[in-house]
Formats: sequence, C-alpha cells, structure tokens
Amino acid sequence: MAVDKLAGTGAIFFLITLAGFLIVVGVQYRNMTAANERLTILISRTAMFLPLYSFFMLISLAAPRALGAMQIPIAFVEGYSFYCFLSVLVENLGGPAKAVEALQDRPLICCTSQCPTEPDKLYNKVVWAVFWFVSLRPVVVIIGAICEYSESNGAKVAYLLFSLVAFAILVRSTIHFVLF
Repeated sequence: MAVDKLAGTGAIFFLITLAGFLIVVGVQYRNMTAANERLTILISRTAMFLPLYSFFMLISLAAPRALGAMQIPIAFVEGYSFYCFLSVLVENLGGPAKAVEALQDRPLICCTSQCPTEPDKLYNKVVWAVFWFVSLRPVVVIIGAICEYSESNGAKVAYLLFSLVAFAILVRSTIHFVLF
C-alpha cells in the first residue's frame, strides 16, 4: 500500500514536531530546579500541543473520513494548551494578583470595543475566554462530529452550524487571549 504525498508530508511534520518536543522537554528537565519545577512542567505541557495536534492531523490525512472524529481530541488539545499557556504567563508574573498588577503598569491597547480598559476586568475576561475554550468548544465539536457521520441532510447542515460555532468560540477566545 502506497502512502500518498500529503499523508507522507503529515508524517514528516509529526516526526519533526515530536523531535522538537523531545528536545525542548529534555533541555527543560535537565535544567529543572526546585525553584522552577512548576514552570518547567507547565512549559512542557504547553509544548506538547504541537506533536499531539500533528499526530491527530496525520490520522486525518491518512484516513480523511476520520477528520470528524479527530476534531474531538484536537479541540481538547487546543483547549488544554491555551489553559497551560495562560498558566505559564500567570506563573511567570507571580500569580493572578501580580498579573493584574503587571497589566496596570502598561497601557491597554484593544482592537475591539468589548475589551475592558481595567486590568482586573481584562484578566477576568481572558480567564473566561480560556474557560469557554476548554469547556464549551469541545462539547460543540463533539456534537458537530456526531452530526458529520449522520447521513441526513439536516445533520450535515447541523454539522456546518456547529463547526461555525466552534470556530467562533476559537476566534473570540484567541482574540481575548492575544490581548492579554
């Protein structure tokens, strides 16, 4: 059985990301001390995103019919990586109170009218965006994946709607996260 070029490229991308992840984690743990243990673990968890994502996409490229099912673990991996990245930022800043304090020391530039100008409100909005990204988006993706495998036209329309809602949650959460 021959592997098509797209799946082969996906496999190479997966191997590259896996090697990069192993190098990053190896360096992180080699230099880990008691003082930076929590930060090292959070960075390793955040770095796990790319190899996991590329693995699930490799499965989708090798078996295109599996894309609907692969969207479920991808949604969980994306949510978890956003959560870990926010944890790394807050840990680096010294905790939630210090994060808000650090935001007070700089002018807040927002690209949307819904962005709060007070640092504590912005921090809370970012935390809520990550919460929606971790909790609601996977549920929407699961329902959409179930609809994708149904043969009825109504389910196909529902799949499209749920995919758009999941994408909207992704965009909205990402905008709030980037503003942080």
